[in-house]
Amino acid sequence: MKSRTKKVKAPPATRARARGVGPGRPCNPPDLGTERGRFGARLRAAREATGLSMADAAGRAGATLDAWSNWESGRNFPRRILPLLPLICDTLACDLEDLIPEAD
Repeated sequence: MKSRTKKVKAPPATRARARGVGPGRPCNPPDLGTERGRFGARLRAAREATGLSMADAAGRAGATLDAWSNWESGRNFPRRILPLLPLICDTLACDLEDLIPEAD
C-alpha cells in the first residue's frame, strides 16, 4: 500500500519569488514600466493617426495581434525591438523619434 502525501501549495508570495519576482529578487528597473507605458501610448497614437486597426498594424509590421496589444497597453516591449522598429515606423508612417524620443 502506497502512502499518500498531501501536496501543499506554497503561499502566493513564495511562488512569486520562486519565479524570480518579488522582494529580494532581481527585477526590472523601476522606470521600465513607465517607459513601456509611454512607448505604448505613442504607438497607439501613431496607429490611430493612420486609421489602422490593431490587427492591420500588427499584420503589416509582422507581429501578432496579441503582441501588438501588449505593446500598446504597456505590458511589454517588442522582444526583438531593433529589427521591428523600422517595420513599425514604416507601417505607421512615423519617425523613430515619434515612438522613442531622445532623452533630455
